[in-house]
Amino acid sequence: MKKIITLIILIGVLFANSYDKSFYKLPKKSQMYVKEFNEELSISQQQTIYWAYKTGELYDLKWTLSAIAWKESFGGLVKVNLFDGKYGSCGIFMNNLETVLTTSNIKITKWNLNKICTQLVDNPEYSLIEATKVIRHYQKYCHNNWLCIWAHYNGGYAHPNYKYAKDIWYRIQAIKYLFKRDNNE
Repeated sequence: MKKIITLIILIGVLFANSYDKSFYKLPKKSQMYVKEFNEELSISQQQTIYWAYKTGELYDLKWTLSAIAWKESFGGLVKVNLFDGKYGSCGIFMNNLETVLTTSNIKITKWNLNKICTQLVDNPEYSLIEATKVIRHYQKYCHNNWLCIWAHYNGGYAHPNYKYAKDIWYRIQAIKYLFKRDNNE
C-alpha cells in the first residue's frame, strides 16, 4: 500500500511539472537534470530519489540526501562501486566502506567489508543513516557551509571535491522544481 501511495504521489509530481515559467529560471544544468529525471530515469529510480527526499525530511536533509542518492547511485540503479576509495562504496548513498567500519568500531576484514556492503545494499535505511552521520560530521567541520559539506562527503578530508559539490547543488535545484508541490511553493 505504501508503494502504491508513493507511486501515485510521484506520478502527480511528474505530471504537474509540465515545464512552466519557473523551469526556465533554473540554471541550464538543473534544467538538464529535470529533463533527465522525467525522461531517462525509471519509475523505480524516481521512487528511490523521492524516498530519500521524504525520509530526509526526518533529518532536515531532504535536499541533500535526495541529490546524493541521485548522483551516487542513479537513484538506486548502481549500489556497489568497488573502485571508490581503498575498499569501495556501497548502498544508495555510496557509503565509503572504510568510513562505515571505522566509525562503527568494526575491524576491517574481508568478511566485515562484504557483510557491511551487503547490509548497505539490502537496507536503504542503513545506508541513509550512515550517510547522515557523515553529513552531520562535515556540517560541524565546515560550519554549515553546504558546498564544503558536499565536497567533503565525496572526497573526505584530504580531497574535497568541489566539482561534485556544485553538481549536487544543480541537482537540488532540479529537485526543488520537481517536488515543488510537496513544498507548497
